[in-house]
Amino acid sequence: MEKQEIVDNNKQKNRLLEQQNKIKIIELKAVNATDGEVLESQARYRFGLVKEGERYYQISE
Repeated sequence: MEKQEIVDNNKQKNRLLEQQNKIKIIELKAVNATDGEVLESQARYRFGLVKEGERYYQISE
């Protein structure tokens, strides 16, 4: 195998790894967003927490 062929193969492998890394980063962001939404939902439900400018209403039957 010639040096240039080795370099070309390594460049191709690096491009593939970069694409895989981008996909993993997107997946991680999605998981973190989902985790944040779950955390916010639990805080609102369990503790009645509200964001600034919101009003909290509790209706009893």
